[in-house]
Amino acid sequence: MRKPIAADSFYAGDPLELSKQVMDFIIDVKGKGDVKIAIAPHAGYIYSGKCAGEVYSRIKWKPETVILIGPNHSGIGPSIAVSLQSFLTPLGKLEADLELVRMIIGNAKDDLDINENEGAHQFEHSLEVQLPFLQTVIKSEIKIVPIILKEMPYESCAKLAEIIFYSIKNLKRKVLVIVSSDFTHYGNTYGFAPFVKNVREELYKIDEKAIDFILQLNSRDFYDYARKNTTICGFLAITAGIELAKLMQCKEAEKVCFYTSGDVTKDYENSVNYAGIVFR
Repeated sequence: MRKPIAADSFYAGDPLELSKQVMDFIIDVKGKGDVKIAIAPHAGYIYSGKCAGEVYSRIKWKPETVILIGPNHSGIGPSIAVSLQSFLTPLGKLEADLELVRMIIGNAKDDLDINENEGAHQFEHSLEVQLPFLQTVIKSEIKIVPIILKEMPYESCAKLAEIIFYSIKNLKRKVLVIVSSDFTHYGNTYGFAPFVKNVREELYKIDEKAIDFILQLNSRDFYDYARKNTTICGFLAITAGIELAKLMQCKEAEKVCFYTSGDVTKDYENSVNYAGIVFR
C-alpha cells in the first residue's frame, strides 16, 4: 500500500479537517452531461483547491474506475510508470484496478514501454492530491489506475491514449479520467521568467493560448506550444487526455476555472497558473 506523502503539507492530514477542507471547495453546479475527462491542478489546496473544486463539483456520476494521469516530477523510473498498489489517504484506501492496469500493460506489447514501477510513484504528489476530492465527490467505492509520465514524444502520448481506450473498451469499464496538471510555473524559483513587465497579464496570456488548443481538442499544436513556450508540468498527460477525449467521442470541452497563485498570494514574481477543464 502506498502511504500518503502530501498529507499535512498539500492538504490537511486529519480526516475531519480534510473533509471540511474539500467540502469548502465544492460548489452547487447544475449538471450539463456526464464529465468523461477532467483536467485538475495538484498544488497545495490553499492555492489550487478552489480550481480543483470547480472541476470536481461537475462530476455527477459514479464511475467504476478512475484513471489518473499526471507528471512524474521526480524523474524516477520509466517514461510511463503505472502502479498496482492501493493508495491510502486520510479519508481511506483506494484499491488499484489490477485487471485494467494489467490489460493496459499487456495491450502496449511492443508498441509502447509501459511498466509497473512503485518507486516512481512513492514520492509523487500529482495523483495523490486528487484522491481526497474523488473520495468526497464520488460517494461510492471506486478503483484507480495511477499513471505518471515523463520525457515522451507526441506520438507516444497519442499511442498511450489509444491503448488506454481499447483497454477500457475490452473490459467494458465505466471510467472517469482525471488528468493532473498545473500550468505555467513562473519566476526565478522555477527558472522561467521570459517577461518582467505586466507579469500578471502575461501569465494569463501565455496559458490562454495553450488552453485554446485544449478546447479545440488540438493535441498536436498543444504539445508543441506547451513544450516550447510554457512550463506546464503535465503537458504530456494533457496531450494524452486530449487524444482520449477524441477517442471517447467527447462533444464539448469547457474551461471552468483559470487563475494564478499570484491572485491568491499577491506575489506574481514566483507564481503558478491553475486551470480546470472538463470534457463531456
